[in-house]
Amino acid sequence: MKSNDDTDDWNRQVGAIWALSLRRQGLRSTGTVVEVGPGFSDKIARGLAALDFHGKVMLVEPNAAASTWVGARYRRWLPQAEVSVIDRALPEGGSLAGSSVDVLVANHFLDDFILNAALAPGVCVDIFAQMRPGASCSPLFIREWCTLLARPKRVAQLLVQVAEEFSRYVVELRPRLLLLNQYPSWRHDQQGLHGIHTQAIVLMQMLLTRLRAAGIEATELLDTNSLPALHWLIGMARYDCANTLEPPTYLRITEEH
Repeated sequence: MKSNDDTDDWNRQVGAIWALSLRRQGLRSTGTVVEVGPGFSDKIARGLAALDFHGKVMLVEPNAAASTWVGARYRRWLPQAEVSVIDRALPEGGSLAGSSVDVLVANHFLDDFILNAALAPGVCVDIFAQMRPGASCSPLFIREWCTLLARPKRVAQLLVQVAEEFSRYVVELRPRLLLLNQYPSWRHDQQGLHGIHTQAIVLMQMLLTRLRAAGIEATELLDTNSLPALHWLIGMARYDCANTLEPPTYLRITEEH
């Protein structure tokens, strides 16, 4: 089985899904997009590029190395857009309140949000500083997640805390639209850490309820084929400030192994 995380083909496929979803939701090519926690990922940038987006993009990324990388990457994909990087973590990003934000987006972000809430600032900085595009999970990352997943009561408390913080952030920012996704990580699964995805989906469901959004769970299905394919259902959580909800977008992509 090959990795499906951070390969160019995988990033292209997820980027195409972002393009399709944002187009269906009526994103203006001159609008304003806020992305939370892009890290070392340009999936949403690829989606915006496919839409010939030339508006404003604000990237909320506190990791210094990631913010430098992602800022340069987005400017390459979106040469006509105004790209800025905000090096503060949530909920401080609420200082953006008052901006006219068309869409708040995040790609595979919820698990990092949980881990960030669980750790002391110094440990968190060390973990995220070790992340690089295509890099394996660091020993520190594995150790901290194993410790956390062995404490279900602590995880439950963190999920409530994170759901409250992120929901408050959304309400402060008042975007026209909120789009989130979450899917199983091949790299996490290789380390026996599928529980990360399980908890992220629980958090997504809590956000759906709090924000009165529409969405679906991300699920993993295996073919009966001798060379099985993984089918990814990506749930897009939609929040409309006018509380006008449309049916959720159901999208499927396949990564062959």
